[in-house]
Amino acid sequence: MLVALFVAVILAAACSDGTLEVADVDVRVHYPEGWTEVPPGIVKSQIEEQLEIASGEIRTTFELVIREIDSGVVRAVAFSPITSDGFTETLFVSIEEGDGDLDAASGRRVARISLLTPSLQVDVTDVDLPIGPARRMDVFSEPQGGSPSHLIEYIVRLEDGRTFTLSGTAPTSDQSFAETMRVIAETLEAT
Repeated sequence: MLVALFVAVILAAACSDGTLEVADVDVRVHYPEGWTEVPPGIVKSQIEEQLEIASGEIRTTFELVIREIDSGVVRAVAFSPITSDGFTETLFVSIEEGDGDLDAASGRRVARISLLTPSLQVDVTDVDLPIGPARRMDVFSEPQGGSPSHLIEYIVRLEDGRTFTLSGTAPTSDQSFAETMRVIAETLEAT
């Protein structure tokens, strides 16, 4: 219920055109019709309001997202429409520096999520995306204080040496989520 309220407030304050662009990275991604792009600063303010009532792993995750927004790691966010069960799919675009290669980048991202929540299953596979070779990370977890969730990340090393991550989350009950993320990832393009 709180997540639905959180997302409803965000969506009321947002606008979208179907494309997330990260100017200093020269990459764009298209998201499905009906989704809404929300500036990271608005997402941060809404998460900060939820911190008072959040606990456990949900609070830890919220704090990490706030730090990543403050540091400029999170560059873009989009939300799906609210589903009939009151949930949404969420999409984040992150840019990070310091990884030596794709192995290091994906290893760091796996370690990061492992610190946040006990994962029931983590699968990492190599995939080819329009912007280059990537790793796809699927994480199924049951965070303390939250609902069972599915995280999918596509991790790509850009030509300039930075790491581009397209992250999506949804409830594990969302049977179309994996396909939605695959379709979104395939729209990645250099600008």
